[in-house]
Amino acid sequence: MNAQQTLPRTTHTEVVDAAAPHFLQTVPRQFVHRASMAETLLTDCAPAGNDAFVLGAQWPRGHSFYEPVNHTHYDPLLIAETIRQAGLLLAHVGYDVPVGYCFISRDLGYRVSDPAALEIGGLPADVELRVECRDVRLRNMVLTSMEIAVSMFRDGSPVGTGHGSLSVVSKRAYERLRGGSRTPAPLPTAAPVPPARTGRDRARDVVLSETSRPDTWQLRVDVRHPVLFDHPLDHVPGMLLMEAMRQSAHLLTGPEILLPVGIESTYQSFTELDQPCLLSAVPLGLNPDGTQSVKAVLTQSDRTVSEGLVTLARLQPAV
Repeated sequence: MNAQQTLPRTTHTEVVDAAAPHFLQTVPRQFVHRASMAETLLTDCAPAGNDAFVLGAQWPRGHSFYEPVNHTHYDPLLIAETIRQAGLLLAHVGYDVPVGYCFISRDLGYRVSDPAALEIGGLPADVELRVECRDVRLRNMVLTSMEIAVSMFRDGSPVGTGHGSLSVVSKRAYERLRGGSRTPAPLPTAAPVPPARTGRDRARDVVLSETSRPDTWQLRVDVRHPVLFDHPLDHVPGMLLMEAMRQSAHLLTGPEILLPVGIESTYQSFTELDQPCLLSAVPLGLNPDGTQSVKAVLTQSDRTVSEGLVTLARLQPAV
């Protein structure tokens, strides 16, 4: 039995009833494009109807990068990483995309239903994902693109919702798109912004450096980072860009303990490793529910490569 046969398989036209997901072990890491088993969050996948699936995920109480916020709440960016992995897994297992194909993300976003749903308990969080695949496009019966809409639950209670979209290309087509097989030399990493100002504890996890402007930072890309660069890449990964958006929001909103309860990010083009990238951010003020929002724009070679909207909620300091 090969690795791919260890998960339920389906086509996009099958209709079955899905049981509750299992949380006994992670899915094969190649299906979520992780080199490290420790960074594989998904545990199960089962079909639940036309282009619908139920997935399982488990979040550790402590993570080397997505650290607990305020020592009390799971980092909501775990939601984004879980959604990212869900899209990849479903492309491989649900739509038979061969391992080795390349994926290009166009957008990724999430919204927390209730911060209390992210409180850390005495065990890792078992999370159920209910996923609808939309605008599924095939060429010669091969998946070329799709969108996913995700609802997450923990012990039956809503955790949050999210979405993502991806395109699928063969390795050869990807190399043509990127101008051939190459490994660009990354820029030297500049000094990080002080970690505490970004909501971080360690300098290695800071992805922004100061510039002469108080609302603009240079993207700091460390290709040796064991999570953001779990494996070699020829571009800056989307999760690093989303983290940069989160850190810029912390820098603009002050020293309070802030939970990023929502991020909407779009990716207009690849962010290159060998070119400077600037992030500019502007606060948008308070929302009616008491949260506050920040708009972030990343530019490279005088063009926008990514944009994001970060929504933050205040937390009371842990006792």
